[in-house]
Amino acid sequence: MSPGSFLWRTYGFLRALGTGTFIFGSGRKCPLCGGEFRRFLPFGSPSRPESQCPGCGSRERQRLLWLYIEEEGLLESSENVLHFSPDRALEAKLHEYAKEDGLDYCTTDLSDDGTDVVADIREMPFEESSFSLVICSHVLEHVPDDVEAMEEVYRILEPGGEAVFMVPIHGQETFEDIGVEDRNERKKIFGHPEHVRICGEDYFERFKEAGFSVDVFQYAKEFSEEEIERFGLRVHGKDPEFEYIISCSKE
Repeated sequence: MSPGSFLWRTYGFLRALGTGTFIFGSGRKCPLCGGEFRRFLPFGSPSRPESQCPGCGSRERQRLLWLYIEEEGLLESSENVLHFSPDRALEAKLHEYAKEDGLDYCTTDLSDDGTDVVADIREMPFEESSFSLVICSHVLEHVPDDVEAMEEVYRILEPGGEAVFMVPIHGQETFEDIGVEDRNERKKIFGHPEHVRICGEDYFERFKEAGFSVDVFQYAKEFSEEEIERFGLRVHGKDPEFEYIISCSKE
């Protein structure tokens, strides 16, 4: 079932109905699928209220990332886009855009899960300066050699291009221990069985070490409080309240 297919969207809708939640209304709007709903659905462990779109399954960070890409016109200024470990809802939107506007869109992941290219982010089979836009959301917290991964993204990004990263940020200082291999122990220490670090605000300096010019901002704050609630951009119960967009450019 492809992420952009009618069946996938229908599956998401039926899944929402199965929760018993009354979804019809106009209080919330998903910028990815365009659906309007009374509310978004809870998601996560612990559960976050109004996190998941009943139509396409998108969550807070995917909706925020798409709004950044759309509002900043990144696709209009890009010809070749590489998307790491794509979330289904955002992938579906970008496939739709590529089909309509002739965008060269490529997906990649370490696992063979229907992406175009199976590759390790630390060693990719692409030539230098191959892409004008790279999208990499919530990947680096899984990678032991994260600076090596950043340097590899820098290599394949063309001069003047932009790499958009997102990582979960908690507190000021980054804590990591790549020696922890047991999944249960990782979940206990890092909050997720596949994470190897908890990124703090000092983590942004690593992108500069990899050669990038870096701009960091909580993009949701560009919107009004009403828009934040309508689009479901607030990460309820997390610190910080809003996700960071890390915009990295190559001179």
